[in-house]
Amino acid sequence: MQENAGKLNPAPSQKKVPEVRGNDTPSWPSYLARGVGSVGGAIVIACVVPFLTFFMLVRKDHIYDWLCATFATTTDVPKFVTRVSRMVRGFAGGNLIVGSLMAAVTIGVLLAIRMDVAAALGMASGLLNLMPFLASFWQVLFPCSRPRSNSALPDRS
Repeated sequence: MQENAGKLNPAPSQKKVPEVRGNDTPSWPSYLARGVGSVGGAIVIACVVPFLTFFMLVRKDHIYDWLCATFATTTDVPKFVTRVSRMVRGFAGGNLIVGSLMAAVTIGVLLAIRMDVAAALGMASGLLNLMPFLASFWQVLFPCSRPRSNSALPDRS
């Protein structure tokens, strides 16, 4: 029995601990290559968001009717739409403030290093930072006019 008891719980074997080695510091080209994926994603988003915004603005009446028909029993749709509109306006206003502060700080830094065109570059940086939001507001202020219905063409609304 003593001989068999040792077989039930054998002595722990010596396990070799894996050796950990640090990699060398990555080079600049590897950092640039790693950032290409995020740049590509940003470009895709920059192309898709205005496209979707345009079609959502064109079909906003249809979307509102769909929301009313789908969620009227569980949600106060006009109140929901009003709150979302208020949130979007607040978001855009906050971005306008951030863009203005960014332009002011950029102008200050460029003036501190005595750059000749500090004001123009600072304002350009603030404006370009706001470009996606300004384009959305431009679209809301000046929507594309819908073609007038022609008797020869069927109405597709």
